[in-house]
Amino acid sequence: SPIVPTVSPVCEGEPVSIAVSSPPAGMIYNWYNKTQTLITGVSSPAYAPTNLPAGTHDFYVATSRNGCSATESEKVKITVNINPKPPTPIIQRIN
Repeated sequence: SPIVPTVSPVCEGEPVSIAVSSPPAGMIYNWYNKTQTLITGVSSPAYAPTNLPAGTHDFYVATSRNGCSATESEKVKITVNINPKPPTPIIQRIN
């Protein structure tokens, strides 16, 4: 199974990148969303989800060997925490 380091929380609107630690050569990386549905178009050891709203988001990654697409490692869960944007200050006139 791939090894994925802990992902530090980021603020809403900031870029997020999750990656496999020390990825071995010759592997295909399959990334999945929270419902464990394959995210198409991503097969590298790094994934950068976009437009994540504030909250907790789970992703999964598994590996398969090039030419052995029917055999996949166990999925590893990665949790990404997105902090909400700070509130807009309210300006009041003081008489």
